[in-house]
Amino acid sequence: MEWLILILIFVGTLAFYNFASNKRSESIKRSGGSNEFECGKYIAGLPDVNTNIEDVKCGVTKSEFMFVGGFGQVLGKIPRDSINDIIVEDKSNLSKRITVTRMLALGIFSLAVPKKKKDFCVLIDWEDGKNHYNTIFEFTGLLATERANQTANSLRKFKKPRHYRLKEDEIKCPFCAEIIKKEAKICRYCNNNIT
Repeated sequence: MEWLILILIFVGTLAFYNFASNKRSESIKRSGGSNEFECGKYIAGLPDVNTNIEDVKCGVTKSEFMFVGGFGQVLGKIPRDSINDIIVEDKSNLSKRITVTRMLALGIFSLAVPKKKKDFCVLIDWEDGKNHYNTIFEFTGLLATERANQTANSLRKFKKPRHYRLKEDEIKCPFCAEIIKKEAKICRYCNNNIT
């Protein structure tokens, strides 16, 4: 009788996990996502998401990486052309890479390192034109290194080349297309009169 209960619990858990995974996949497809892959546990770095979320999936749309958790709720999106770098790092070394300001923004305790096991993280360094973000996903347990590297390689494969986004005080020179200050009267690159 006890074995039957354990088997029912196992089958129920497996069915629940498959149901949740299917909901995430459906959400990605509804948004125009063509490819998807697992991202591990969300730790920090998406605007408006302040909690850790297990079993996040990433969907690739025409212009964005879309991160979906739970039963298909969209956690956030990162434009594919806004990424500066994608890094795989041992969790204990990750805090050395992140600046103090960003560490405070992410929450220092979100990167607390357990001493007995090796955890690996994928860090996506990106900008939206106004703010700089470090979005972090964690991989634990068996094959954590391999799973983290697989996710990072998938992200790199679909990352678009970064295009420079003009800041509010910048314009492109109409003669040479170099970036100059809005107040400039003469282009410092081609010496043409801008006004």
